[in-house]
Amino acid sequence: MVNNMNEINVAHGMIFQKLKLSMSTYEDKIITMKKMYLLKSLGTDLNHTFLWYVRGPFSETLADYLGDNFDMLHHYDFSQYKLADEAEKNIKRVNGLLDDKKQGIRDEQWYEILASLLYISNANSNQSWRFDGKEESLFETFMKCRPQYNQEICQQAYNTLCTRGFIENYKSMDKPKEPNLIKQLKNEHRS
Repeated sequence: MVNNMNEINVAHGMIFQKLKLSMSTYEDKIITMKKMYLLKSLGTDLNHTFLWYVRGPFSETLADYLGDNFDMLHHYDFSQYKLADEAEKNIKRVNGLLDDKKQGIRDEQWYEILASLLYISNANSNQSWRFDGKEESLFETFMKCRPQYNQEICQQAYNTLCTRGFIENYKSMDKPKEPNLIKQLKNEHRS
C-alpha cells in the first residue's frame, strides 16, 4: 500500500501514529476504535461510520482499513507531511483523556467508557437509544450494556467528557465538518 500513498492513507497514518495506536492486542484494538471515535466527535473525521457493538462504538470500515494497512500505518515515515493545527489539537485532546483516568481502570476500559457514553448521548439525540437525557439515565443505559461498570466511574468519565469539551461537540457529530480532514491535511514538504 505504500506505493499508493494518497491523502487518505497519509491522514490515517499520521493520525494512527500521533494517537499512538496499535493493533497488537485485543485491548489495543479497543483503544484504537474508541480513540478514533472520540477524534471524530471533535471534527477530525476520516469518514468512518461507527455503530454500537459489544464494547461501544465500532467501525467495520475502520477495522478493515486498519487490518489491510497496518504495516504502512505503523512504519511509514510521514515526516514530510503536516496535519492542520486543528487536527493536531484534537489528537492531543484525545490522548490527554488518560490524564483523568482513575487508578485501577485499564486504559482500554477508560476509553471504552468515554466513547460509549458519548455514543449513547449522541444516539439518544437521534432517538436510537431511549433515555430522558439526564446523566443518571445515561449511566443506567450504559450499565445495562456493560454491567461491570458503576455509577461512580460513569460520573467520572462524564465529567471528563464535559470538562474537556467532548459533550458539547456530540450533538453536531453527524453533520459534515468543515474543514474536512482531507482539506485539513497540509501536504507541506519540510526542508
